[in-house]
Amino acid sequence: MQLTLQPDYEKIKKRYDAFWEQEIIDRPLVSLNIPVDNPIPVPQKTYPDFKSRWLDISFRAEQQDIELSNQRYLGDALPVTWPNMGPEIFIAGY
Repeated sequence: MQLTLQPDYEKIKKRYDAFWEQEIIDRPLVSLNIPVDNPIPVPQKTYPDFKSRWLDISFRAEQQDIELSNQRYLGDALPVTWPNMGPEIFIAGY
């Protein structure tokens, strides 16, 4: 995936940095995510067991990429994903 989901990233980053410093550069942060007109279907897959499901990292990354691409990021919105690979999931591989 190319980093084109939010082309104004550098300007937006400055606004977020100011926000965390309790300052405003030129205006308050405004973040709007809206769905695209023709979303790409997010692929689904079945697995024989939970371990196979949670450790199929390539497929999960593909799903996240499509989900991010199915949104428009307006104002100061940034593409954010949560792959849900916390410590309880990582231990499943051992």
